[in-house]
Amino acid sequence: MIGISSLDEAVEEAKRLESEGCRAIELCGAFGEDGARRIIEATGHRIAVGYVIHFPEDDPIFKEVWG
Repeated sequence: MIGISSLDEAVEEAKRLESEGCRAIELCGAFGEDGARRIIEATGHRIAVGYVIHFPEDDPIFKEVWG
């Protein structure tokens, strides 16, 4: 588990992991589809990237945590 504070930081971390041979990344739901797609593009579609979803009613909590 790796904690990050922004999508840009996540992109850089994903690139680093991919370059070190990582084969899969599972993102938290706060990334959403757009964030997951950005990670997929950043890693050149070379690794499996998934993301966990959360209930829409919890959006305010996620926005508070992730900004």
